[in-house]
Amino acid sequence: MKQTFYMLFMLFALSYLPACSNDKDNEDDTEIIDEEENKDKGNYFAEDRRYKYDFFKTVEECEEFQKQFYANCSQTITLYKDGTVAYMMTDIMLPATYNIKGDTITIEVEMPIETPPVISFLIKDDKEIVSLDDGKTWKLY
Repeated sequence: MKQTFYMLFMLFALSYLPACSNDKDNEDDTEIIDEEENKDKGNYFAEDRRYKYDFFKTVEECEEFQKQFYANCSQTITLYKDGTVAYMMTDIMLPATYNIKGDTITIEVEMPIETPPVISFLIKDDKEIVSLDDGKTWKLY
């Protein structure tokens, strides 16, 4: 009986060895970290990404406006590969976290002072995201 159990155990163990391959040719080169591999972390970009929304069409327009009243020329969002976010809404950098599900980025702002607590973006392409709240296009820079 012990021999039969041992043989069945060995057959079972050996049947799983081919699944443990280290074949680099079969790896997926996606730029988003796979959620299955990082369930405790979430689904993030593999590299840091910084997006900007410009309030003015040109730098000159912004500088002209700033002569009357100081205002930022743009807003920025930096999405770090560890799931954290630096969100420069006005003159305040707001800490946040993000997650990607499908083609949607969801940002949860930790201290929503001048912004909603949750902000969502549609990933338009590799260089642009679009706010689902107001339709503004943010560009990678």
